[in-house]
Amino acid sequence: MEMTPEPTGALLAANERAQARSHLRSLAEQGAFPPAELDRRLAELDLVNSPGVPAVVALPGYRPDDRLRLVAGMSRERRRGIWTVPPYLFVQAAGSNVRLDCREASAVTAVIDLELSGGLGTVKLILPEGWAVNTDRLARQIGTASVRVPGTPAPGCPLIVVHGALGVGNFRAVTRRSRRR
Repeated sequence: MEMTPEPTGALLAANERAQARSHLRSLAEQGAFPPAELDRRLAELDLVNSPGVPAVVALPGYRPDDRLRLVAGMSRERRRGIWTVPPYLFVQAAGSNVRLDCREASAVTAVIDLELSGGLGTVKLILPEGWAVNTDRLARQIGTASVRVPGTPAPGCPLIVVHGALGVGNFRAVTRRSRRR
């Protein structure tokens, strides 16, 4: 009899489920997906109490075909404070800027796949000490890429692999110390 391993964190506690529901509603309000998609994801989240169903099935960013989408159209997009960086991101600075401040964030995996779609704005990553960025697969058209962080992560820290195309905009990755001490 072949056994499949149970995924880590397969069962969600009530408070985790409530946080996930709140997060999904927030993403839908921000336009990350339509109301029908919200209903589907909330239904999937209810299935998480079943053994063997991964807890992240309903959250965007945990599958390559369902990336967490951060798109800045005419208004900026920002993530800061305490947040969880999922393994798969899609970032587009179409008409404005995207700023991802990861100084208080936690990464779920050792490698974060960031797909970049060029536009007119700037994508800026603010990373804590030890995090690393690799832009070997990032196509630079008219825009520029400025990476002022190591290419190899410190032990226990993630590597962000950036791929896609810049377009006219810019990409920046910098390290800054946390505001909190």
